Amino acid sequence: MSKQNPQRLTAAFLKNFKPNPANAKFADYEINLSAMKDSGLPTGVRCLVSKSGNKRFLLRYISALSRVRKRLLVLVSIPKPTY
Repeated sequence: MSKQNPQRLTAAFLKNFKPNPANAKFADYEINLSAMKDSGLPTGVRCLVSKSGNKRFLLRYISALSRVRKRLLVLVSIPKPTY
């Protein structure tokens, strides 16, 4: 059983995703949005935060044809805001 994240999925919550520091082992990281409380999103919806601060919303799934290969579909890409 997976743990539910107590945070609610809001625009303010998404804006708070910051890029990893320069000395981090991995530059990008993913947040599983479908596990968020009351998100209503299907399984596999994630937010990928790049080292530049850009955010991509993805859907990870297993292909129905091969039933083995994992696939990735980018739903939308949001550039880092410039203030």
